[in-house]
Amino acid sequence: MESARILLVEDNCHDARLLQRYLQRAGRDDLAITHVETLEAALATLARDAYDVVLLDFSLPDSVGLATLQSVLEQAPNTPIVVFTGLDDDALGTQAVQCGASDYLLKGRDDGPATVRALTYAIERHRVVARLRAFDRLKSDFLNTASHEMRTPLTIIREFLSLVVDGVTGPINAEQADCLGAALRNCDRLAALLNDLLDLSKLESRQAELRRDRTNLARLLEEARGDFARVCAERGQTLRLDCPPDLPPVLCDEAKIHQVLVNLLGNAHKFTPDNGVLTLGAQRQEAGVTLFVQDTGKGIAPEDQAAIFDAFIQIDRQDGPGTRGTGLGLAITRRILQLHQSAISVVSAPGEGSRFAFDLPLYDAHAHLLLSLADRSQSARQSAQSLTLVLLRLTPGDALALGSVPDDPESALTRLRALVEAVVRPADAPTPLPAEGELALLLDTDLSGAQTILARLCAHFAVQSPALRLQAALGQRAPEQTLTLWLAQTRAQFAPLPFPSV
Repeated sequence: MESARILLVEDNCHDARLLQRYLQRAGRDDLAITHVETLEAALATLARDAYDVVLLDFSLPDSVGLATLQSVLEQAPNTPIVVFTGLDDDALGTQAVQCGASDYLLKGRDDGPATVRALTYAIERHRVVARLRAFDRLKSDFLNTASHEMRTPLTIIREFLSLVVDGVTGPINAEQADCLGAALRNCDRLAALLNDLLDLSKLESRQAELRRDRTNLARLLEEARGDFARVCAERGQTLRLDCPPDLPPVLCDEAKIHQVLVNLLGNAHKFTPDNGVLTLGAQRQEAGVTLFVQDTGKGIAPEDQAAIFDAFIQIDRQDGPGTRGTGLGLAITRRILQLHQSAISVVSAPGEGSRFAFDLPLYDAHAHLLLSLADRSQSARQSAQSLTLVLLRLTPGDALALGSVPDDPESALTRLRALVEAVVRPADAPTPLPAEGELALLLDTDLSGAQTILARLCAHFAVQSPALRLQAALGQRAPEQTLTLWLAQTRAQFAPLPFPSV
């Protein structure tokens, strides 16, 4: 039997010995236990080593309840966690499982076999999922490599076809022009397929990085409508924009949500007959905004509605003339929305058109920073890059030095952000936190590189706003730190910025 490693996070030595007896009675010498007594020690251990399962007590000296589970999940998101606690609370157990725990066991409520079974099942599920992930990575790597290798010869083929069609190599007759035109169109279709394959491969392999920011929905919707205005008009289709005039800003990756809207509008355009109606709209909700694309097309049967979000699926596709596509648009759309912690829904019936909808959260500066930390930390781990968090803090005197309205931290941060954006890369665009009076930057560099960028910022501030005096804090995430702890410990390091004399 294959051996497995268990990390036991338990501050009660009696309960730790009890688990050892459970395993001995079950003859499970293949299960090796590492025992730690605090959450801090658990996070540090998980940062150093991989485990097959974590057996987690909810009442630790340095953490209690769901916060304990969330910290461990953040540190080891792919490791199964079995909660082993004396807290007899069905509601808490349900919440734990909803948050990501594999199981919730009560101390003293079983004779050992139930605990051993829960650990065994969690380990086996973990191994099966790991094998599936390995196969999925192999598939994604193959698609990624094949797509890249095909793009270059396809580009060359298209360029030479274009030279012949344009008459550069000599005159051609009408029949030859028709044949070459068909070849060009199919080159473009193949290029679109390769681009979709690359997009899906990046999304499924988690190589696609989100750049969430404050997004003006009204402008985004108008741009998406403009992309399809001409093609809809050519078929006599009416494209409506239905949204309130006072839409609040949302938090999302604008480029990727634009891609979602383009995919949905593209499908609506293809599957709606000439002179039909397409509607792109938004509705304000209590905690966010619902975006939707609605059409008067042929609709989708209920039994087909789940399948349309799978890759390469096209319902009722037939050989010969008719609607064509890669069958990847909705799969890409679903994956982009999953990365945004959102989901897409469809309401449709044959002959009654379709309505696709999804939700985006209202903009919140604190959520923006925490989600940016999570997104960029994942990207930095995958590319083995350093990531440094830089916080700039304003004082009342700084606000006056920036020429902003007194007692208006948001106005001052807006002016400070403009000064910073003139120096840093667009990818490092700062996040303002008005409630804390801070500006946050995430830099793809180590502390030494961040100090160099700060020196450039100081020189820029000294020229543009000589009276300005700021405090700064720099923090590089240690392996055992959670995102919240990283932010808190960075905030504890504020110091005056050394402005050069000018």
